[in-house]
Amino acid sequence: MPSLPWFTISLVLFSFNFSTSSSEPLCHPDEKLTLLQFRNSFTTNITGPMNEFCPYPVEIISSRSSTTGDDCCQWEWINCDPSTGHVVNIDLHCSGLTGSIESIGTLFKLRHLQSVILSLNYLTGELPSNLDNTTRLSDLWELDLASNLLYGQVPSWITTLRSLQTLDLSGNSFTGSLLDVMGNASISLQEVILSDNEFYGSIPDSVFINFPNLTLLDLSSNSLNGAVELLNIFSNLKHLERLDLSASNLSVIPTKSSEFKSASIWPNLSYLGLSSCDLSEFPFLGFVDNLVGLNLSKNNIPGDIPEWLHDMGKSVELSYSSAWLDLSENLLVGGLEHLPWQRLLSIDISSNSFQGSLPISSLNPQVTLLLASNNKLNGTLNQSICNLTMLEALDLSNNTFSVTTMAIFDVSNNGFEGEIPDSIGGLVSLRGLNLSHNHLTGQIPSSIGNLALLDFLDLSSNRLTGQIPQELVSLTFLGVFNVSENQLGGLIPRGRNFETFAANSYQGNPRLCGYPLSECNEGGKSRSGSSEGEVKDDDNEDENTLLEWEIILMGYGCGAFLGLVWGCYMLSLGKPFWFANFANIMASAMCKPQDLN
Repeated sequence: MPSLPWFTISLVLFSFNFSTSSSEPLCHPDEKLTLLQFRNSFTTNITGPMNEFCPYPVEIISSRSSTTGDDCCQWEWINCDPSTGHVVNIDLHCSGLTGSIESIGTLFKLRHLQSVILSLNYLTGELPSNLDNTTRLSDLWELDLASNLLYGQVPSWITTLRSLQTLDLSGNSFTGSLLDVMGNASISLQEVILSDNEFYGSIPDSVFINFPNLTLLDLSSNSLNGAVELLNIFSNLKHLERLDLSASNLSVIPTKSSEFKSASIWPNLSYLGLSSCDLSEFPFLGFVDNLVGLNLSKNNIPGDIPEWLHDMGKSVELSYSSAWLDLSENLLVGGLEHLPWQRLLSIDISSNSFQGSLPISSLNPQVTLLLASNNKLNGTLNQSICNLTMLEALDLSNNTFSVTTMAIFDVSNNGFEGEIPDSIGGLVSLRGLNLSHNHLTGQIPSSIGNLALLDFLDLSSNRLTGQIPQELVSLTFLGVFNVSENQLGGLIPRGRNFETFAANSYQGNPRLCGYPLSECNEGGKSRSGSSEGEVKDDDNEDENTLLEWEIILMGYGCGAFLGLVWGCYMLSLGKPFWFANFANIMASAMCKPQDLN
C-alpha cells in the first residue's frame, strides 16, 4: 500500500484537532457531582394529581429527570454554556419530584446558574432560611417553585438576589406579609407571581414604589386584607402589563375618571384581574387600547356598561388578539352595545340583569366561550349562531330567548363519559342524533322513543349495556340506525323500520340476538354468541343507506358541526362528563334546517 503524502497526513491531523477543539466542552466534574447529589435527594411520583396539569404522558414524566450519560450537559433537564461547559439552566418542571426542598441549597453551589425551574412537582417543607455565599448567585435571573407543597416564610435571600427578574412562588402555602417579602426586594424584579398562597396583611402604600421594571404582579387568591386604592399603590409601575388582585380578600377602591392625571398611566396594561374585590363601581382605566383581558366578576358593580369599554384591545392586531372579558355575577343592567364584541374570544356576562338582544352577528367568528345565562336577554337565536365554528362552551340558559327548530345534534368523537340522560327525549324536533365514538355507558334511554321525527340515530362505538328499548320501534321515520360496537344484549326489537336495518347496525354486540342476527335461545340470548355472522352480506346495502343519509345531511346548514359548537365541553374533575348542564344548553342553542328544495 503506498504511503500518504506528508501534506495529506498533516491535513487530517489538523482537521481532527480543529473538530475536537471546536466541539462543545463536557460538563465540569464538580458540577456533575452537585447535580447528582441534588437529583438523588428526591424520589419520583408519576401517578400523583399534580401530573394531570403536565402536558406529558407518564413515561415522559418518569424520564425527564434522568441522569443517564457521562456528560451532564446532555441531560434533558440541563443546559450548559456552550463556550465554558458550566451549568446555567435547570428545568425540572413536571418531573414528579418528591422530597424536601432543603436540598435546593445544594443546587445553589452552582455559581453560574441563571435559571432554576422546579414547578409542578411534590417538593415539601420550608425553604432554607439562609444560604452561605448567596453572592455567588449573581447571574440567577429566574426562580420558579410554583405548584409544589411548600410552606413557611419566604427567606430574604431570595428576593434580594441582585439579578433576579422572575420569581414564581404561586400554588404553595407560603405565609408572611407582603412587606416581609417585597420590603427589601431587588429592583431588578420584572415578574412577581405570589398567587394561591397564604400571604396575609395589608398592602402598604410604599411597598411597590421602587420597582420601575415590574411588568407582572399577581397577588390573587391570598388572605390579604384592607382597602387598596389602585392609583395610589400601583401608580409608579409605569411598565405594568399584568395585575391580578382577584380573590385576595382585598377591597379595591376604584379610580374615577376625574382622578386620572394621565390617560395613559398604565399604557402597556394588557390584563387586569379584580374578581371578588368588593368593587361597587366600574374602575376607570383610562387607556385600555392594549387591554386584552379584564376580570371584574363576583363584585357588586351596578349600572350600565361604560362606553370606554368599547375601546378594549383596540390597538392589538385582530389576528393576534385573544381578548377575554368576565363581568359575571354583578348587578349590571342595560344593553350590551358597549362591549367590544369583534375583539373578544371569551365572554362571560352571566348572572347579571342585562336586557335586550344578544348581538350574535357581531361576535368574533373565532369566539370559543360565550356564557350569558341568568340575565333578562331576549330576541331570536337564528342560524347566524352556526357560523361560530370554534365555540367550545355556550350557556344562554335562564333568559327569554326564542329559538328556531333544531334538526341535528352531532357530538361524535368527543370522548364524553357517563350515561345518556332521559332528558334527551325532550328534544322532539330532532331529525338526527349522533353520539357515536365516545365512552358512554349505561342503557339506551327509552325516552328516545319520543323523538318522533328522528331519521338518523347513531350510538355506535360506545360502552352501552342492556337491551335496545322496544319504544324505538315507534320511530316511524327512522331510516338509519346504528348501535354497533357496544355491549348490548338481549332480543332486538321487531316491527316497522326495525325489519329493514342491516346486520352491521348491530355488529360488535355478541350478546344481541334476533333478526337480522342469529336466533335467540329460550333465555333470550344469542345461540351463536356472536353478532358478526351476517355482517358481510349486508355491507353494500348499509353503505348505500349511509350515503343517502350523508346527502340528506348536506341540506341542514349547521348539523354537521354542532358537536363543535354545542359539544357540552363542561368540565368536572378535569374530565368531560357527558351532558353536564345539557338541558339548558340545548334549550338555548338550536339551528333551523334549510329548505331541501
